[in-house]
Amino acid sequence: MKAKYDQENLMAHVDEWQKDRPEDKFLFSGSDVNTEDTGDSTGFFFLYQSTWQQRLLNLYGNEICLLDATYRTTKYSIPLFFLCVKTNVDYSVVADFACRYEKSSTITKALNKIKEWNTNWNPKYFIVNHCEAEIKAIITCFPAPGILIFLESRPGVGG
Repeated sequence: MKAKYDQENLMAHVDEWQKDRPEDKFLFSGSDVNTEDTGDSTGFFFLYQSTWQQRLLNLYGNEICLLDATYRTTKYSIPLFFLCVKTNVDYSVVADFACRYEKSSTITKALNKIKEWNTNWNPKYFIVNHCEAEIKAIITCFPAPGILIFLESRPGVGG
């Protein structure tokens, strides 16, 4: 514990990580802990990509990518997103981000930053859950003509 608020602790850790691993990519912005976040802003946002993840994205990310979110797995009810690619062995996480709101603008912010860090990244296909915010963000970041989006099918859900 370096501070009273978890966001301040994370900010301190990000500063340390950036010093220890200057080649890794970090983007962090916090909500104002002293005021109520109305949902109009991005609010809390954390994006990370290691050099190893960047290498995998550049090797395998131009064919098919998977964007998946998990919820309520920690004491915070914020979505945690994983960007994955199919490698020659299995699927691997090549970037991850957590945000306060699952909005297309927030997901777009993450995808655009990943594109900025990986200038040759231009996937042909994306697999996502049936989530309007994710689909809209992908279409915004990779405008037509181009990307095909496949919706993940779950047993008993939509066929």
